Amino acid sequence: MKKIPKQTTWRQKLGIGVTFLVAAEITACLGTYIFWRKMNRDRDFRYKVYQVSPFMLDYYYKIGETLGGASQRSLDLEAWETSNEKS
Repeated sequence: MKKIPKQTTWRQKLGIGVTFLVAAEITACLGTYIFWRKMNRDRDFRYKVYQVSPFMLDYYYKIGETLGGASQRSLDLEAWETSNEKS
């Protein structure tokens, strides 16, 4: 006797799609948080980001200034200028 393979219904396909989207969203949020945390804590990492893509660092500073943080931009620029003068 031949067995007929079960076909997946549209509900099963929708469930798989929703599961994939939720997993992708969680992964993206986690990656963004890890990147933000590293930017927030590591001045050398911010300098590397500044060298590669300054617009990303500019957005980081704008968000920090909007939320009422200290002027991190000026502190970083001072630190980078003094380290460049020493070397």
